[in-house]
Amino acid sequence: MIWPRILDSMVPNMFTHLEASANYTVLNLKGGEKLISGYSLNVFEGLFGLKEFVRLDRSNLINLNFIYSVRHKEDCIFVTLKNDMEILIPRRRIILLQKLHPKLFKVC
Repeated sequence: MIWPRILDSMVPNMFTHLEASANYTVLNLKGGEKLISGYSLNVFEGLFGLKEFVRLDRSNLINLNFIYSVRHKEDCIFVTLKNDMEILIPRRRIILLQKLHPKLFKVC
């Protein structure tokens, strides 16, 4: 697989999360900056793997090191990142995430 040029000078731990936006990917950096890549989210998922990142849904790939908590809010479960962003975990993904990353749900 070809390594995207945008990552030549960056390491995966610099990203808090990645969001799909049409045919592009928005790379959210620790400092709040955003970069846009022409590569799809699937390319980044393949590069980073499941050890450092988790795919919550079709649009979000989240760095496990930047998850602050997982919490219940009404009938939904949200992931809260260290930058106070909340992302809904789809109910069909909760069981898979509990199996892959049980430490996330011990905080609930």
